[in-house]
Amino acid sequence: MRVVDGKLALINELPLEQYLYGVVGVEIGGSSPPEALKAQAVIARTYALRARSANKPKYKVAHLSDSTFDQAYQGYKAENDAVRRAVDATSGMVLTYNGQLAETLYYSNAGGMTADGSEVWGNPVPYLKPVASPDTLPHDSAPVWYRVAAPGGIVGYVHSGYVKTLQERHPLGLSYGVTTTSLNVRIGPSAQLPVRTVLPGGTRVVLLETVKENNPYRWIAGPFTGEALAEMINNGTSLPVVGRVEHLEVAKRGPSGRVIELRANGLPIAVKYPDQYRSLFRETTSSGSTVPLRSTKFDVEEMGRFAVLAAGGKTAEFPDRSVSLAAVSASGGVSQPNGASDVFFALGASGRLRVVAKDAVFRFHGAGYGHGLGLSQYGAISMAKNGKSYNDILQHYYPGTTIEKR
Repeated sequence: MRVVDGKLALINELPLEQYLYGVVGVEIGGSSPPEALKAQAVIARTYALRARSANKPKYKVAHLSDSTFDQAYQGYKAENDAVRRAVDATSGMVLTYNGQLAETLYYSNAGGMTADGSEVWGNPVPYLKPVASPDTLPHDSAPVWYRVAAPGGIVGYVHSGYVKTLQERHPLGLSYGVTTTSLNVRIGPSAQLPVRTVLPGGTRVVLLETVKENNPYRWIAGPFTGEALAEMINNGTSLPVVGRVEHLEVAKRGPSGRVIELRANGLPIAVKYPDQYRSLFRETTSSGSTVPLRSTKFDVEEMGRFAVLAAGGKTAEFPDRSVSLAAVSASGGVSQPNGASDVFFALGASGRLRVVAKDAVFRFHGAGYGHGLGLSQYGAISMAKNGKSYNDILQHYYPGTTIEKR
């Protein structure tokens, strides 16, 4: 116990290898294959030694925290025999580059391709280059959700386990379903997202789309209004957006496909480094807390941007506040598309059905979880399950480095 800035600080001091017993299982999961645990042990050891070699402790009196700001550490309760064996089997092993301890960054899931240093910090790192990553494990096992159109013009997502598919087909070829119990309709395919409405059991719905539940490999964030995005940008950058966001586009991507420049209303969103886009945009969960985007490997869906072919061959581009949009029925009646709902359905020339917003609304369709630099933990687990050694795994994710004992 020491005094830091006039306050008492409790510091846990322990030997490095014992520290790793409480890190490895927390970071990658104690039930992971042995070779994946060994790979995690080597990079966690290297990370800790780099922190210890700094001229000054990062936290004045401590080199590391026990959180994911550094490496998650939960002490003895996180240990098990498999973790201890992995740490012991790699005792003293570290990863180096040109004789120096490598910066062994890691994260949950690369979304199929790891990042280049320029995509995260804005500058390249010789051994942190894009490589293919077998990351599909969480996606393969994720539950199926339906995007549905419910009575009252409501559109949202429901877990497929509580919907019975009917034989009858919609005129557009879509399937019908009926809820088997009272069911929450959420804004996205996850029980962690807010509820849009609750459908009673026996409610008939149209199945618009089948997707996997949000997972570390693939996810959907949003919808966000143009006003909400403008507020996030203005709170997190030095160059504010005037008014709301009407147009959001990916202007540049890095070598792995991650976003390195994003434009709002035609102007670059000024961030200090590309990975800051993750924390700039945050979505609200069902508990009311906000969470950042999972990665910068995403596409932007502009739900309110579409074109309508009008009479005389003219085209109307939306969003456009100066133009009103109406639906004409077979009998000639004119009404708001999909009534009072904030979305409606548009059938494109290709026959593809889109859920279209009446105003400027956006969603992010993403891949991966984390910054993407270095080792993907899901990728390492998959490689280990396919017979790769910890040496193979480390050489794959940190090309050009050397494993050595110190």
